[in-house]
Amino acid sequence: MKSSTFPVYLRIGESRKFSGWISTNYQVIARHFLDATKPYGSGVCKYVFADNVIEHLDFSAGEKLIECAWDALVPGGILRLTTPDLDSIARKYLTGSQEDVTQFAEDLVEHDLEIRSAPDLLRITFTKFGHEKGFIYDFQTLENLLKAKGFIEIKRFLPGDSADPNLRNLETRVKPSDMWSQMAVEALKPKS
Repeated sequence: MKSSTFPVYLRIGESRKFSGWISTNYQVIARHFLDATKPYGSGVCKYVFADNVIEHLDFSAGEKLIECAWDALVPGGILRLTTPDLDSIARKYLTGSQEDVTQFAEDLVEHDLEIRSAPDLLRITFTKFGHEKGFIYDFQTLENLLKAKGFIEIKRFLPGDSADPNLRNLETRVKPSDMWSQMAVEALKPKS
């Protein structure tokens, strides 16, 4: 991977340009093609950010994404993953709040989905947007994967939030229901 600035700030699963970041996608029409489950450089990235990517991959491919990000990060680099939050979505289903269902439907209106009741929260999460081919995570499962690779200081944030100013407001979807249906997880590659 070549860049005029080192280390690289890498966005995975994004075709649009963002100032200071190299945006990559798996689609061949993307300006920068990248398969996040195959090596893409060692020690070249300060940040790797994947916004709603990992849930499209099966569990073993998700592990490979994390391994490739680990390898690409410089010591002290940060991986940020934003993905549906299974635990939160399941809790919303269990409480059955029609207000949450209505907000979810309003936020996804452009997708022309039938969302009427609490079970639709789970149905949409698991069967739409290509998620049926992937794996939907809760925080604990994702944290365990990150720890197994060697990441430390694993923290959970709301979309758009971060302790690191370079990682704030990166998500392109921050509608009201995203604040409870999505989680942003950051993990630090140790400096030594």
